[in-house]
Amino acid sequence: MRGAHAYFPGSGDIRLHYRCWDVPTPRAVVIICHGLGEHSGRYEDLAQDFARAGLSTYALDHRGHGRSDGRKGHVRRFVRYVHDLEKFRRRVFGAIGTEMPLIFLGHSLGGLILIRYLQEYPAVPARGAVLSAPLLGLAMEVPQWREQLARFLYYTVPALPMSTGLDPDYLSHDPQVVEAYKRDPLVHDRITPRLYGEIQREIDAASRKLAQLRLPVLMLVPSADKLVRPDLMQRFAADLRKTRPVWVRTYSGLYHEVLNETTRSSAVADVLGWIERHISVHAQAQDVGAPDTL
Repeated sequence: MRGAHAYFPGSGDIRLHYRCWDVPTPRAVVIICHGLGEHSGRYEDLAQDFARAGLSTYALDHRGHGRSDGRKGHVRRFVRYVHDLEKFRRRVFGAIGTEMPLIFLGHSLGGLILIRYLQEYPAVPARGAVLSAPLLGLAMEVPQWREQLARFLYYTVPALPMSTGLDPDYLSHDPQVVEAYKRDPLVHDRITPRLYGEIQREIDAASRKLAQLRLPVLMLVPSADKLVRPDLMQRFAADLRKTRPVWVRTYSGLYHEVLNETTRSSAVADVLGWIERHISVHAQAQDVGAPDTL
């Protein structure tokens, strides 16, 4: 199955690109939010896994990413990503119908976007959210002078393109995944002072507004992540667990992209098993007293 391509107007009428992998009679639909610098096309293998399980998949390119319009790695306000996702969700429901069970999946920056989206749209009709290594704190230490410079540039030259410093070798232990990432013309390593500052603000907001995230959550935590801090993922999950069912799956020794690792079949099986449970018509009743680990 090959993904179809299309465009739609995002927040502010910017043209956004998305892919969809529809199955003839879907049992549910998954909406994917990708990470910083990547794009929806990198999730084709996962979409094929979902298709074999009877799930349709829709994935957008965030503004400034992939085939969507906008400056690479830049956004004036983070809330634009959130509003884009809601417009995309409405477009998906317009195509498949509002009765279809919905699951969200967000990776890295996409995980932070998804958290803030679910906090700002707490009544969204979805069964649950999968957070894969959500961006809740950078693993690498940022010198104080760089932080001060970033705050200065946030206001003075907000759209100045800078390198993220991301090392593709830390995405996965699979050399084919790393090489494909390096050769992908739709991948970029750009970030601007405004986006960096907005990410820091939204990480704080995600923790302050925990109670507004009401859906069941599956958190995928790679213990050897060198890009996003695993301890902050665990802490967020522990705090969220006080009010909502949270399942945490920790992958020992794996890098940032657990769904693209050499042992990806195990992580995919975990996700599919969790989705299977939560697209059941009795999912909400089953959530009461649910365990917090797989």
